Amino acid sequence: MSETNKVVNDKVRELDGDKGGAGDGEFVALSLNELMAKLDETVAWFNSGNVNIDAATEKFDYGSRLVAEIKSRLAVTENKINQIKLRLEK
Repeated sequence: MSETNKVVNDKVRELDGDKGGAGDGEFVALSLNELMAKLDETVAWFNSGNVNIDAATEKFDYGSRLVAEIKSRLAVTENKINQIKLRLEK
């Protein structure tokens, strides 16, 4: 098992039955669709042209946390799908 798969497997065990992912619980109550919508809103804010540098720094940090959470949840989901595939192949 590769190191990446081990990390993902550990994360699956840690989060099994939980919506949480990469963060410290900041996004735990949000679905993946809601996270994606928040990321879209953040990107749209940057694309609006009305960007304040102080707010931009905060928004960028928030967007980065969103991306980390989304990646984590997608990795967990992918691993669960792979586990199901393996069980079906047996």
